[in-house]
Amino acid sequence: TSLNTQDRAVVTGPMAVAFTLSGEAAEVRARVEQLGAAGVTDLAYQPTGPDPRRELRAFIDAARG
Repeated sequence: TSLNTQDRAVVTGPMAVAFTLSGEAAEVRARVEQLGAAGVTDLAYQPTGPDPRRELRAFIDAARG
């Protein structure tokens, strides 16, 4: 995925991390735990890139810890 021209002007790396489940595996796991503690019961995940199966496995591994 990529940002369009308007989004590129305002979306920063820190903003992307704050509003997504992005980062190292431990960071993703910590965020999933925070969301669970806040009452979140479901997550939607959209793998991107040339190998979506690898991306999905990586996210599952990170989310499970």
